[in-house]
Amino acid sequence: MLSHALRAATCGVALVCALAPTAAHAAKPKPAAKLSVSRVGKPPASAETGSTFKLTARVANAKGRKAAAGRLTLSLRPAKGSKTNLKGYAVKSLKSGKARSLSLSITVPATLKAGTYSLVACVRRTGSPSSTCKTAGRIKISVKPAPVPPAPPAPQPPAPTPAPVSADTAKRVITAAGLRRHLDALQEIATFNGGNRASGLAGYGATQAYVVSTLRAAGYTPQVQPFDFLFFRTLATPVMEQTLPTPRSFVEYTDFAQFDYSGSGDVTAAVRAIDINTTPPRASTSGCEAGDFAALQPGEIALVQRGTCDFAVKIANAEDAGAAGAIVFNQGDSADPERTDLFAGTLGVAVGIPSVSVSYAEGVALQGATVHLDTSTRTEERSTSNIIAETPGGDPGKVVLVGSHLDSVPEGPGINDNGTGSAFNLELAVQLAKLGAPANKVRFAWWGAEEEGLIGSTEYVNQLSDAAFANIAMNLNFDMLGSPNHAKLVYDGDFSDSTPPASAPDVNPGSAEIEKAFVDYFAAQGLATEPTAFDGRSDYQAFQDNGTPAGGLFSGAEELKSAAQATKWGGLPNVAFDVNYHGAGDTIDNIDWTAFEQLSQGAAYVTGRYAARTLANAGGGAARAVTAKQRSARAVVKSDWRGSKVQR
Repeated sequence: MLSHALRAATCGVALVCALAPTAAHAAKPKPAAKLSVSRVGKPPASAETGSTFKLTARVANAKGRKAAAGRLTLSLRPAKGSKTNLKGYAVKSLKSGKARSLSLSITVPATLKAGTYSLVACVRRTGSPSSTCKTAGRIKISVKPAPVPPAPPAPQPPAPTPAPVSADTAKRVITAAGLRRHLDALQEIATFNGGNRASGLAGYGATQAYVVSTLRAAGYTPQVQPFDFLFFRTLATPVMEQTLPTPRSFVEYTDFAQFDYSGSGDVTAAVRAIDINTTPPRASTSGCEAGDFAALQPGEIALVQRGTCDFAVKIANAEDAGAAGAIVFNQGDSADPERTDLFAGTLGVAVGIPSVSVSYAEGVALQGATVHLDTSTRTEERSTSNIIAETPGGDPGKVVLVGSHLDSVPEGPGINDNGTGSAFNLELAVQLAKLGAPANKVRFAWWGAEEEGLIGSTEYVNQLSDAAFANIAMNLNFDMLGSPNHAKLVYDGDFSDSTPPASAPDVNPGSAEIEKAFVDYFAAQGLATEPTAFDGRSDYQAFQDNGTPAGGLFSGAEELKSAAQATKWGGLPNVAFDVNYHGAGDTIDNIDWTAFEQLSQGAAYVTGRYAARTLANAGGGAARAVTAKQRSARAVVKSDWRGSKVQR
């Protein structure tokens, strides 16, 4: 060490140097840190091998220096023999005089022998060769008994065999609750889609999605078959007025009706009668030939009489001759109100002039008058679809086809027409999927664009090959099953109460057997029925036109219930079977639920009957009157009806 003088000389005059301490003044070193277990919780008095218990331990640094990190270890020590080390725990560094508590989870080794052990906790500072220990307490260890193997599971009974499809099982699975579930869904769809489920509009798309998803959930593989059709919509309330000789306003649906597919226009012109016949029996070809319009002056309104040819032909001829509008009046060839009163008509094709219908009496009175017509409409091509699903099992050469149209009119939600038929069809499909395979394949069809003129079902039949068409044993059609002032009507397959339609002069006699099956079922239930004509107003027509047996049920539409029918079925006489037909009131609040359930169960019974029967030929034994090969060559005579409206 340098002396003070030497240090001063070395540091220089201007430099102040700190004097190094002498040995006498050197600081004493701090004692080494020492970790210890200052406290440890008491273990349980006893424990089983494999069990876990918890306790706490406190580690302290009692010396002067900061203790580096350390490790706490636990062990179980018998009175004699080797110890068994347990889990270790890291201890973070501790300043002098500090302590830290640790939460310990201790698992007794499963291999430990029974006996009394001391639980010892030891802590060692990192780098130190020695540990300090503390005994927590004594614990009696017992060996956990070996688990008793579980008893083998009891043998499961074989899965029950599904009940076979039969008339009785098909009827039994149709319940009011199941039917209501689907009608609730259809009502909700209409409510959130402009109040309707019409083809070409959003409500139909949502309805289709509901049916498809329900079928898939039931295990079917539904097919959606798209097709195009002419979409027609009235944009404003049509106007008809007589301006000469006596001014008069006509009331829509009371005095006149606009044709579906009428053109738009606002015209006031003289009325020109075209080859009309008011002398009984009033046979008429008025407007059926272009030459009938020779006297028409361009810009006049043509007045033509119903009869012989389609309305579309009459009005197209009028338009070609230069008419600015067309009025078709009823023929008056009989006392039948259908031939004298106002009628709702359809053209099926677009025309370019305002076109309306009136009664026979109104038409006769309009000769020589001047009339104002104002119509605003839209006709355009849109796309819609059918939905087809069928049972996986059953004879594919004896198909029982159950059909119902899925669309409503644009004016209402269509819950009776035809939500009821569609809901029944869907519930039957869902329930038959739970039964055994039928003897004959059951095919379910939901038709689109029925309200535009039976377009979906007609498209379906037209696109079938001869072989595929020949495999259809029958068509069962269900259109309106819950009319509020209902009837129980069975399609007149034997034509005992009606005239065979002109479109099907050779209707298969199997239709008579189908009618009898329905009549016999309801008679056995103590429920009266009446026949209703195959008049071409629903989707059976395309099948019937081609010789396929057809049948089905109907609860009535706009026709009035007679006093005798009110006695038979209850309800109100001289009131329509469904006063809400094709209107905004056709909602779920206006369904006769008892009638709906009864008719649906009858429909299911007969469907199940034919699904389970051995069918030698279509209709359960009756030979086809028209074979598949003949159907492509025969000249089909059109029905007066095109869906719910007349076309001729």
